[in-house]
Amino acid sequence: MKQRLDSFQSVCASHGNLSPASMRVTARNGPIDHASNIVVYGVKEDRDMSAWRSDVDTVLQYVVGHTVDVVDMFRLERFAPDSSRPRPILVKLRVAWDKRIITRSHGSVRVL
Repeated sequence: MKQRLDSFQSVCASHGNLSPASMRVTARNGPIDHASNIVVYGVKEDRDMSAWRSDVDTVLQYVVGHTVDVVDMFRLERFAPDSSRPRPILVKLRVAWDKRIITRSHGSVRVL
């Protein structure tokens, strides 16, 4: 096992700033690609998931100028009924180019 770990660390070191801790690997799918993820803030909390998903879809379509193909979106953090701020939403886009358009259009968008 130690030999495998040493081999993995040397491969990571040869690829620049990658470290074993910075790579998340799943058994089935290999490395996880975060290149198409964005985090959206300020969307009102609603128990009906379709309501806030629709709001996010509408905003993304407005910003990009066409329908955005979203793989998945979900709220981050735990729900706290006494919280005054809505939880952020992680949006996984199918096309990385849409992310470029979004981040270029709005510098305040936080990219994950």
